[in-house]
Parts: sequence; structure tokens; C-alpha cells
Amino acid sequence: MIFKIEGKELRAANEFIAKQMKIDSSLPTAGERWTYIFTPTGIGTVIKIKDENLKCIEDITDWEMW
Repeated sequence: MIFKIEGKELRAANEFIAKQMKIDSSLPTAGERWTYIFTPTGIGTVIKIKDENLKCIEDITDWEMW
């Protein structure tokens, strides 16, 4: 499977990352701060991004594309 983030979802991911970096600007040694979670369904793919430092998860799914 190949998952892509583009358009509104990419902008939402970048906004989430910028917001989280203002709260805590530290990065792990290997850069493993961000986890992307893709959940395929019968009608589309739900996309979430997790900040592993702050344990916050943001749903960045573009629901209008469904």
C-alpha cells in the first residue's frame, strides 16, 4: 500500500507540527517525533498525526474528499 498526504491534509499536518514545535521545540536524536497513522476504510483513508513528545494526536483527514 502507498499512502499520500497532499493538499489540505498536508497543510493540516504542517500546521499541527508548527503548533506543537511552539510548545516543545525539542527533537529526538533520530527525528522520530512524528508518527503518521493511516486507517483505510471502505470509503476513504483516515489520516492522523501523533506528536510522540507531547502525546497529542490530530486528525488531519480531509473529510470533503470522501
